[in-house]
Amino acid sequence: MALDALFLTHLALELDGVVQGAKIDKIQQPERDELVLQLRSKNGNMSLLVSAGASPRMHLTEKKLENPKTPPMFCMLLRKHLQGGTILEVRQPGIERAMDLVVLASNELGEKVQRILTLELMGRYTNIILRDESDRVVDCLKRVDLTQSNQRGVLPGLFYRLPEPPKKISPNTVRRGELFSMMEGVDLPCDKFLVNTLLGVSPLIGREITSRATGDSAKLILAMSGEERERVAAKAEELFSEEAAPYLYRENGIPKELSFTRLTQYEGKYTEERYESFSKLLDAFYGEKSAKERMMRKSAAMRKTVENGILRIRKKLALQEEELRAAQERERIREEAELITANLYRIPHGTARVTVIDYFKEDTPEREIVLDRTVSPQEYAKKLFHRYQRMKNAEAALAVQIEQGENELVYLESVLESLEQAESESDLAEIREELGESGYVRIPKSERRAKPRALDPIRYCASDGTPIFVGRNNRQNDLLTMKTAQKGDVWFHTQRIPGAHVILACGGETPSNETLTEAAIIAAYHSNARNSAQVPVDYTLVKNVKKPPGAKPGMVNYFRYETAFVTPNEELVRSLRQ
Repeated sequence: MALDALFLTHLALELDGVVQGAKIDKIQQPERDELVLQLRSKNGNMSLLVSAGASPRMHLTEKKLENPKTPPMFCMLLRKHLQGGTILEVRQPGIERAMDLVVLASNELGEKVQRILTLELMGRYTNIILRDESDRVVDCLKRVDLTQSNQRGVLPGLFYRLPEPPKKISPNTVRRGELFSMMEGVDLPCDKFLVNTLLGVSPLIGREITSRATGDSAKLILAMSGEERERVAAKAEELFSEEAAPYLYRENGIPKELSFTRLTQYEGKYTEERYESFSKLLDAFYGEKSAKERMMRKSAAMRKTVENGILRIRKKLALQEEELRAAQERERIREEAELITANLYRIPHGTARVTVIDYFKEDTPEREIVLDRTVSPQEYAKKLFHRYQRMKNAEAALAVQIEQGENELVYLESVLESLEQAESESDLAEIREELGESGYVRIPKSERRAKPRALDPIRYCASDGTPIFVGRNNRQNDLLTMKTAQKGDVWFHTQRIPGAHVILACGGETPSNETLTEAAIIAAYHSNARNSAQVPVDYTLVKNVKKPPGAKPGMVNYFRYETAFVTPNEELVRSLRQ
């Protein structure tokens, strides 16, 4: 859900109490539409995220985001005006989907001046705007002139003003009797009426008020009794005055909704989780989703290259397999050539068909052979023998080519899975270098000199304390399995499914069944079958895993293995991660 104005009211109050008086130590812009302000205060160091992306929000975060080598111009401007300043206040202007960060900073002359960093959460008009003490726009993330918007321009030098507020009633001033009277004769679902009437009320909160009052979140006002309308007005008043608390609702472990109040409409459908703070709630709800969207955007070009390669190989394999099926008819052609040769004495020149005894069959039936009337039977038999030899050679070559194509297909599917699992730009840089070495992408000479820093494997810890390591990509899979792991460690991989190499570092000790199961679940989670059930995972000692000569990165053979069938469990995997 998008953050509604009522949620922002409680979020602003929480942030104001935490960051007021903090100094802005650093300003970073890891993404085109995201800022991170590193803060220092008596309560310790904090990171404040200000995002104008697909999920706009402002909150404290514990996520570590990678920054570009060269900071963007907007980031440099904010450093000039805000870095070293002190946060005076976090506020919400009116009941609007906007938040102001008021900062006391120094100008070029060293004088103390006030600056306001505003985040507007307004759909496609979402923006981050820096204003001075006279309320003029210093600059903004997205410049908007009057030709783009018929309401207002947002450009450096213009006076800042909020968009025209909708003609609604503030929930802080509306009275129970007034709301009850306004509902008289309205032909709308109650939740839509509340959204259309009260400032800051989202469809979610409209449904919640209706559900609390009537038990039906989509009930029509015309179908309500006077008593039910009175309860709607009363429940609305209660909700606006009650103490806020951050709640997250999950379906099968996946975050679905968040709210500043407990949602009764989802009882029995979603699992409920209460958080310590609104910042922690937003970090949990949006953190993984935003990281996934960021990686998808940054890996789009590589993903397209790999997907095109997979499509090309599949088409090529289909043609080769069709040729192979045709080549497998060579024995019939050889038999016909042999039978023609054996019956040359009784086949006149120019004959179109001949019936012979087929001595290749046990019961020696008669067999009709179609001849080429343009050549003699002897020459036609010779042509059939040549055709047989070509098909025999083609079959051997096609078998090799199909095996190579299938190996290449498995490799590219594993690369695609590595891109799916990538968590940072460093992960993508390693995969890009791997694709460059394999000849799938062209890497400029200037980039070849500066190789990406080798990342450590993803580390987990089983319930009994045994370390578990997971390769981030094919090159790291090779390094982890063939170099880092000890021969007595246990190696895991999904059976015939693209995925990561997983090492249970037990050092030759016999692991418990619980530990083996946890490692197998981690292997299933880091594979293309993470959303499946009963995933087959093969496991064996590392000494039983061999790298074939000339094999693609990440490709290995293994023997003397066992297979476990497990269902990936995201909550378990997260709890075991170090």
